[in-house]
Amino acid sequence: MTLEPPVRVLLVSPRPEDESAGYFDHRSSALPLVAALEQLGELARLTVLAPPTFKALEEELYRAVKAGTPYHVVHFDGHGVFSKERGLGGLCFEDPGDVTKTGKRKSEIIFTEKLAEALHKHRIPLVFLDACQTAKSEQDPTASVAATLLDRGVSSVVAMSHSVLVE
Repeated sequence: MTLEPPVRVLLVSPRPEDESAGYFDHRSSALPLVAALEQLGELARLTVLAPPTFKALEEELYRAVKAGTPYHVVHFDGHGVFSKERGLGGLCFEDPGDVTKTGKRKSEIIFTEKLAEALHKHRIPLVFLDACQTAKSEQDPTASVAATLLDRGVSSVVAMSHSVLVE
């Protein structure tokens, strides 16, 4: 696939605060990303998804395709989870019912199948998962977020197999 500049990057940075996800400073990943893209000038465009809900992600991806400016990269900066009960990985978005809250927002965990369907439908060539456990699986190696995205048609995925300390 040949991409014409500018490279369009959608930053998804949910910060729920509940038993599924604890708050960490969004600047730890966002600032280096912004700094790197600023160096590219007109060759790159960054959009920050607001609110950082799954519904808003689907709507923004649809809007961009319809406008003729689809995203080339979705950069998810947040929490990843692996459910032993379901044997699947997922991402923690903010609950749509909490978008007006300034703190203590609940998580909406979106598991691999639903996420893969949305990203594939909008032909996202690269998904960067700055989120713990997004390459983790227990029994089935295809159950991780990364493997499912690749299996369902996302061309490239960057993911983590373990939890990491964010500083």
